[in-house]
Amino acid sequence: MSGTSRMQSLWRRSMTRKLFLGLAALALAGCTNQMGDNGQADVIMVMILNGGAPFRSNVGSGNLPTADDVIVTLAARSKNIRFNETQYTRGIQLSRYEVRFYRSDGRNTEGVDVPYRHAGNLAGFVDIGTPEENVNLPVEVVRVQNKIEPPLRNLREGGQNQIFTCFAEITVYGTQLASGDVVKATGSMQIDFADFGAGA
Repeated sequence: MSGTSRMQSLWRRSMTRKLFLGLAALALAGCTNQMGDNGQADVIMVMILNGGAPFRSNVGSGNLPTADDVIVTLAARSKNIRFNETQYTRGIQLSRYEVRFYRSDGRNTEGVDVPYRHAGNLAGFVDIGTPEENVNLPVEVVRVQNKIEPPLRNLREGGQNQIFTCFAEITVYGTQLASGDVVKATGSMQIDFADFGAGA
């Protein structure tokens, strides 16, 4: 190999190595940003839906149905277990929630297999501390609109002897007062839909 060819080969290998290192750095930077966007607050928020029990929703028939609320129990805890004492500035101001429905068989087309998702505002405050600081808030998990659209509408129109079961995933969002970081908690619950009659 001539001197010129050898220099060109060394130059190509050097440029290839620099390009690889540059791409690797970009990839690592992307991963770091994704991790940094979630979990910056020094507290976590946990939730229990409907006391941990399945929920029964009456789709009704004839008249306009009613919406369904469930009780969401929220608690905030410090990521450092030595600092779980009550401290107002480290508490979480709640702002909104989202509800998404899904099925265990993977058929999750909204408006066909499961009701459409929805979101709403939420007002409340969760402090750091003992279970006595836990907060119970009602959240509208099934809206009237859900019950007059497919697939729940099918239970109102001649489906009195049918039961439709799916799961509701509820995500609650808030902001830690001290840092302004977004904090969220997600939980799921089973819902059994049917025309249970007027007394249900």
